[in-house]
Amino acid sequence: MKRYSIPLGRFKEHKPEYPERTAYRFGEDAINAMVYFQVWPNRASLITTYRMQEKGDIKNPWIPWTLGTLGLVCFLNECKTS
Repeated sequence: MKRYSIPLGRFKEHKPEYPERTAYRFGEDAINAMVYFQVWPNRASLITTYRMQEKGDIKNPWIPWTLGTLGLVCFLNECKTS
């Protein structure tokens, strides 16, 4: 898995190389104004991670990159965009 971070101010303009298997989360405090990214080896492992963290009490969860554009239902059902 690849991990990297960018400053919060560049978050809107950032386009991940593999958006279908990339997730992000924000820094845990106000001082740490960073966004952390992780690229999973495949989409299935990203979905597994997402479902596992739904079951627990996670304070700073990973958010799939495609969740904002496709919606949660499409993400979990692997909807295709045209």
